[in-house]
Amino acid sequence: MLFVPRKQLFLLLALFFVLGSITYANDKKSLRILYIVRNYPAISETYVHEEIASLWNEYNIKIISIGSKAKVTRKNFFPYEQHSVKELDQAIQEFQPHIMHTHWLTHAPLLEKLANKHHVHFTIRSHSFDILAHKRQLNSYCKAANSQWCLGVICFPAFRNRLINNGLSEAKITDCWSVVNFQRF
Repeated sequence: MLFVPRKQLFLLLALFFVLGSITYANDKKSLRILYIVRNYPAISETYVHEEIASLWNEYNIKIISIGSKAKVTRKNFFPYEQHSVKELDQAIQEFQPHIMHTHWLTHAPLLEKLANKHHVHFTIRSHSFDILAHKRQLNSYCKAANSQWCLGVICFPAFRNRLINNGLSEAKITDCWSVVNFQRF
């Protein structure tokens, strides 16, 4: 087992949930994290970008952006692959991730389906628009996140009760603010 000290609060992301449960070489770079996100590297995906930046040099990260290709991108971004949802199975088979991570609770059903098929755990970083979804939609997202394959959902502290009230197990929730690059301010 590998222990990584929590040097910074924002490193809570996916690794917070799995470092105690995945056995791999002592080299942190051997831990393969597959980010499945939408719209990267669009400027609007700053939370995603800064989270990846906080981990990039220490872990083996592959980024897959699903959906339409971003029209307005940031100048400096990490290497990524553009795939359709149908192409994710092949990408997972090739990369063989230890864990999948996504942003937006709306992706919970997709990651649950992929996790069931490939037997790979996943984590989710929720935002705000996804938590404020219609109750029926939010219930289905929470149901998917309650999967045995989902190790947890990172959410803004103010949204904890809304998630619990819509069926997400309290044990799955970790309160945490988004990654902020303080050097930019």
